[in-house]
Amino acid sequence: MSEVAADETDLTKPVRRPFRKSYTKNLMPADAVARQGQITRIAWEKMREPGEAIAWLNAHDDALGGRPIDLATASVEGFAAVEAAIGARV
Repeated sequence: MSEVAADETDLTKPVRRPFRKSYTKNLMPADAVARQGQITRIAWEKMREPGEAIAWLNAHDDALGGRPIDLATASVEGFAAVEAAIGARV
């Protein structure tokens, strides 16, 4: 049998925590998450095809000046503008 000398073991190694959260970026604020969910639901309900709603939300819209999903998530004013644009599309 081999014996390990006390100085050969590294007792100062940090303990690995396998269930630690792996993300390092900040999460979106709760109000932004709520607006994102609401605008997605509204688009999904108002547009004829779910694929159409997702494609429109994620594509640049010249009239709005950006991606609708980003604008709606960023502010209450952006949300209102995107909601109005959805209403105008249907």
